[in-house]
Amino acid sequence: MPFFHLAALRPGFDDVTDPTCMEMLMIYLEQLEQDDENFMELLLEKVGEIPITWYQPWYQEPICLTRPLNHNQESKSEKFRTDSFTKMEKEHIEKKWKSLRKKFNLPDTPICLARWRNRNKCRNPVTPEEQVRHFVIAYLARGLERNLYQVYQFYLSHYGAPVRGPFSENEEKIIEVVFQHKPSKAVCYLSRILGREPRGIHRRLQILNKGVKENKDRTSKWNLSLATQLVKSLMCHSEKSLEDLKYERFDKSIWLKVQDDLGRTYTSLQRFWYTFLHVQLFVKYDIKLKQVRKVVLKKIRSPSIQVWTDIRWKELLKHFPDGFTHMFVYHATQKLVSSYKNYKTAPIEEVIQYGLNELKTKVSKSKRLKTLTMNKEGMLEVIEYDNDMHKE
Repeated sequence: MPFFHLAALRPGFDDVTDPTCMEMLMIYLEQLEQDDENFMELLLEKVGEIPITWYQPWYQEPICLTRPLNHNQESKSEKFRTDSFTKMEKEHIEKKWKSLRKKFNLPDTPICLARWRNRNKCRNPVTPEEQVRHFVIAYLARGLERNLYQVYQFYLSHYGAPVRGPFSENEEKIIEVVFQHKPSKAVCYLSRILGREPRGIHRRLQILNKGVKENKDRTSKWNLSLATQLVKSLMCHSEKSLEDLKYERFDKSIWLKVQDDLGRTYTSLQRFWYTFLHVQLFVKYDIKLKQVRKVVLKKIRSPSIQVWTDIRWKELLKHFPDGFTHMFVYHATQKLVSSYKNYKTAPIEEVIQYGLNELKTKVSKSKRLKTLTMNKEGMLEVIEYDNDMHKE
């Protein structure tokens, strides 16, 4: 099982914009995935190609678990139930699971099979992994008036999402972190991390965002007009001047008001503000991304940093001019090294060397982040600086 628990991560989640929080959760997800793979390998070893020898009614004969059984059963003498699972049926499945564990000497981790996903995305039901999964579900369904699709869906819900009831404070923070950094996959990730059903996560996100939905198409098309609206809304609700926004840490209540103004989730607004717009407004020269990355790779070579998640991005800001944000520095650097395998857990020196090599070998234009200013008409516009004054 994972070498750390979610409760141990909570103290570091006070600032949900800190990218290290999401990095730790991604490591946790990778550990869960490895647990699931280990369990599948154990099933393949223990169960292998053992055939089904018991009697199966016609509705339990199909080998596909993920496709509903669309068959008119009126003409059949044996019929399967279509109502909700009863308490007796649930107890029957739990009893059969205990029997399966005892017979094949398996650990009591049914959640691993419920979470397991075929990495090759092969839907062929005759692959060894699919045959083993089919055997387990057929074993649990034995003696029930249910088809295998029904039992499999119950298994996913009962064992794959065992957590019920109100969300804890710890869960609320984790939801904010994941939605802040991985909005497009938030529900999928959160369901696995928290052990809750996706529909419950969906409902919670709607409550947190006051019903405003994350729209990938809209949130990806920022322009000067929309950026101007964001800045003016922040100035209005915080009652601060543009220059005062540089050092302001906005309360969530402010972001929710800005969300109402712009019709976008407050987390997408925060991401854009701290990852791009803040730097474009308050750093008074065109920023060369290559130079930013060089500075980071140099400064993280420290005895206190053994792996990527040891990096404290806010502390790195002391090596940059006023106006930089930790999310901008993180985003620029992570994009450079993310293709290195296991960069989050590999020795930091390996990651540094990979990043430096990428900077040397990649032939590309020197990308710059254009800076902005607000003109007399109250609109943001691009500033053209004399870059000879700001050489590397």
